[in-house]
Amino acid sequence: KICESSDLKTGVAAATAQMLSPRATDADPLVRYRQRWLQVAAASAEPPPGYAALCSAAERNLGLRAKDSRQIEVDLNRSSVAVLPVPEADKPAHRAALRRLLRAWCVLRPEVGYSQAMNFVASAMLCVVEHDENAAFRLFAALLGRLPPDFYAEQPPLRGFTVEVDALLHLLGRRLPS
Repeated sequence: KICESSDLKTGVAAATAQMLSPRATDADPLVRYRQRWLQVAAASAEPPPGYAALCSAAERNLGLRAKDSRQIEVDLNRSSVAVLPVPEADKPAHRAALRRLLRAWCVLRPEVGYSQAMNFVASAMLCVVEHDENAAFRLFAALLGRLPPDFYAEQPPLRGFTVEVDALLHLLGRRLPS
Protein backbone atom coordinates (compact mmCIF):
# COMPACT_ATOMS: atom_id res chain seq x y z
CA LYS A 1 0.00 0.00 0.00
CA ILE A 2 1.13 3.54 -0.69
CA CYS A 3 0.57 4.73 2.87
CA GLU A 4 2.95 2.02 4.09
CA SER A 5 5.74 3.04 1.71
CA SER A 6 8.77 4.26 3.65
CA ASP A 7 9.90 6.22 0.57
CA LEU A 8 6.62 8.13 0.56
CA LYS A 9 6.79 8.82 4.29
CA THR A 10 10.40 9.95 4.01
CA GLY A 11 9.62 12.17 1.02
CA VAL A 12 6.60 13.76 2.68
CA ALA A 13 8.55 14.32 5.90
CA ALA A 14 11.44 15.94 4.01
CA ALA A 15 9.15 18.19 1.98
CA THR A 16 7.22 19.23 5.08
CA ALA A 17 10.42 19.91 7.03
CA GLN A 18 11.72 22.11 4.22
CA MET A 19 8.41 23.95 3.94
CA LEU A 20 8.30 24.62 7.69
CA SER A 21 11.97 25.50 8.07
CA PRO A 22 12.50 28.51 10.32
CA ARG A 23 15.09 29.75 7.80
CA ALA A 24 12.40 30.51 5.24
CA THR A 25 12.95 33.43 2.87
CA ASP A 26 10.48 35.09 0.51
CA ALA A 27 11.37 32.49 -2.13
CA ASP A 28 10.70 29.58 0.24
CA PRO A 29 7.42 27.66 0.12
CA LEU A 30 6.67 28.42 3.78
CA VAL A 31 6.43 32.14 3.14
CA ARG A 32 4.24 31.57 0.10
CA TYR A 33 1.99 29.14 2.01
CA ARG A 34 1.77 31.51 4.97
CA GLN A 35 0.82 34.40 2.67
CA ARG A 36 -1.74 32.25 0.83
CA TRP A 37 -3.33 30.97 4.02
CA LEU A 38 -3.54 34.47 5.44
CA GLN A 39 -5.27 35.58 2.23
CA VAL A 40 -7.72 32.69 2.52
CA ALA A 41 -8.44 33.56 6.14
CA ALA A 42 -8.86 37.25 5.33
CA ALA A 43 -11.29 36.38 2.55
CA SER A 44 -13.48 34.22 4.77
CA ALA A 45 -17.07 35.39 4.61
CA GLU A 46 -17.44 35.86 8.35
CA PRO A 47 -14.35 36.38 10.45
CA PRO A 48 -14.63 34.48 13.71
CA PRO A 49 -15.46 36.40 16.89
CA GLY A 50 -12.53 37.65 18.92
CA TYR A 51 -10.11 34.89 19.76
CA ALA A 52 -9.53 36.26 23.27
CA ALA A 53 -13.27 36.19 24.01
CA LEU A 54 -13.55 32.61 22.77
CA CYS A 55 -10.55 31.57 24.88
CA SER A 56 -12.08 33.25 27.92
CA ALA A 57 -15.39 31.43 27.40
CA ALA A 58 -13.55 28.12 26.93
CA GLU A 59 -11.53 28.72 30.11
CA ARG A 60 -14.80 29.05 32.00
CA ASN A 61 -16.23 26.00 30.17
CA LEU A 62 -18.97 28.14 28.60
CA GLY A 63 -20.16 26.40 25.45
CA LEU A 64 -17.47 23.72 25.69
CA ARG A 65 -18.64 20.11 25.70
CA ALA A 66 -16.97 17.99 28.37
CA LYS A 67 -16.18 15.23 25.85
CA ASP A 68 -14.38 17.74 23.58
CA SER A 69 -12.36 19.07 26.49
CA ARG A 70 -11.36 15.55 27.59
CA GLN A 71 -10.35 14.46 24.07
CA ILE A 72 -8.30 17.62 23.51
CA GLU A 73 -6.37 16.91 26.73
CA VAL A 74 -5.72 13.32 25.61
CA ASP A 75 -4.57 14.43 22.17
CA LEU A 76 -2.29 17.30 23.24
CA ASN A 77 0.57 14.94 23.95
CA ARG A 78 -0.07 13.16 20.66
CA SER A 79 0.11 16.39 18.66
CA SER A 80 3.85 16.41 18.20
CA VAL A 81 4.68 16.17 14.54
CA ALA A 82 8.39 15.43 14.21
CA VAL A 83 8.87 17.72 11.20
CA LEU A 84 7.34 20.80 12.83
CA PRO A 85 9.94 23.34 13.95
CA VAL A 86 9.11 23.36 17.67
CA PRO A 87 12.27 23.24 19.80
CA GLU A 88 11.99 20.99 22.86
CA ALA A 89 12.12 23.98 25.22
CA ASP A 90 9.13 25.57 23.42
CA LYS A 91 6.90 22.47 23.42
CA PRO A 92 5.04 23.33 26.67
CA ALA A 93 4.12 26.77 25.30
CA HIS A 94 3.16 25.19 21.96
CA ARG A 95 0.87 22.69 23.73
CA ALA A 96 -0.72 25.48 25.79
CA ALA A 97 -1.40 27.51 22.64
CA LEU A 98 -2.75 24.41 20.93
CA ARG A 99 -5.08 23.75 23.89
CA ARG A 100 -6.42 27.33 23.78
CA LEU A 101 -6.90 27.23 20.00
CA LEU A 102 -8.77 23.90 19.99
CA ARG A 103 -10.96 24.82 22.94
CA ALA A 104 -11.78 28.19 21.34
CA TRP A 105 -12.80 26.34 18.16
CA CYS A 106 -15.17 24.14 20.17
CA VAL A 107 -16.82 27.23 21.67
CA LEU A 108 -17.10 28.85 18.24
CA ARG A 109 -18.52 25.74 16.55
CA PRO A 110 -20.09 23.49 19.22
CA GLU A 111 -22.10 21.65 16.54
CA VAL A 112 -18.77 20.46 15.10
CA GLY A 113 -16.74 20.32 18.29
CA TYR A 114 -13.39 18.58 18.45
CA SER A 115 -12.35 15.49 16.58
CA GLN A 116 -9.10 13.61 16.50
CA ALA A 117 -6.76 14.88 13.76
CA MET A 118 -7.80 18.50 14.32
CA ASN A 119 -4.85 18.71 16.71
CA PHE A 120 -2.38 18.05 13.87
CA VAL A 121 -3.96 20.72 11.65
CA ALA A 122 -3.97 23.27 14.46
CA SER A 123 -0.39 22.41 15.43
CA ALA A 124 0.77 22.98 11.86
CA MET A 125 -1.20 26.25 11.66
CA LEU A 126 0.56 27.52 14.78
CA CYS A 127 3.94 26.77 13.22
CA VAL A 128 3.05 28.27 9.84
CA VAL A 129 2.22 31.63 11.47
CA GLU A 130 5.12 31.47 13.93
CA HIS A 131 2.83 30.89 16.92
CA ASP A 132 0.64 33.95 16.39
CA GLU A 133 -2.40 32.34 18.02
CA ASN A 134 -4.90 34.84 16.66
CA ALA A 135 -3.69 34.28 13.08
CA ALA A 136 -3.51 30.51 13.59
CA PHE A 137 -7.08 30.46 14.91
CA ARG A 138 -8.31 32.53 11.99
CA LEU A 139 -6.63 30.14 9.54
CA PHE A 140 -7.94 27.08 11.38
CA ALA A 141 -11.50 28.45 11.43
CA ALA A 142 -11.29 29.46 7.75
CA LEU A 143 -10.02 26.03 6.72
CA LEU A 144 -12.47 24.00 8.79
CA GLY A 145 -15.30 26.33 7.79
CA ARG A 146 -14.73 25.36 4.15
CA LEU A 147 -14.90 21.61 4.78
CA PRO A 148 -18.06 19.61 4.19
CA PRO A 149 -20.14 19.16 7.36
CA ASP A 150 -19.30 15.45 7.60
CA PHE A 151 -15.54 15.88 7.24
CA TYR A 152 -14.92 15.42 10.97
CA ALA A 153 -18.21 13.64 11.65
CA GLU A 154 -18.44 11.46 14.73
CA GLN A 155 -20.59 8.87 12.94
CA PRO A 156 -19.21 7.33 10.88
CA PRO A 157 -15.88 8.44 12.36
CA LEU A 158 -14.00 11.01 10.25
CA ARG A 159 -16.05 10.12 7.17
CA GLY A 160 -14.99 13.10 5.07
CA PHE A 161 -11.39 12.93 6.22
CA THR A 162 -11.20 9.26 5.26
CA VAL A 163 -12.63 9.97 1.81
CA GLU A 164 -10.10 12.77 1.24
CA VAL A 165 -7.15 10.65 2.36
CA ASP A 166 -8.28 7.77 0.13
CA ALA A 167 -8.51 10.16 -2.83
CA LEU A 168 -5.08 11.63 -2.05
CA LEU A 169 -3.51 8.18 -1.79
CA HIS A 170 -5.13 7.19 -5.08
CA LEU A 171 -3.70 10.29 -6.80
CA LEU A 172 -0.28 9.75 -5.24
CA GLY A 173 -0.36 6.14 -6.43
CA ARG A 174 -0.88 7.36 -9.99
CA ARG A 175 1.94 9.93 -9.70
CA LEU A 176 4.63 8.02 -7.85
CA PRO A 177 6.83 5.55 -9.60
CA SER A 178 6.25 1.92 -8.62
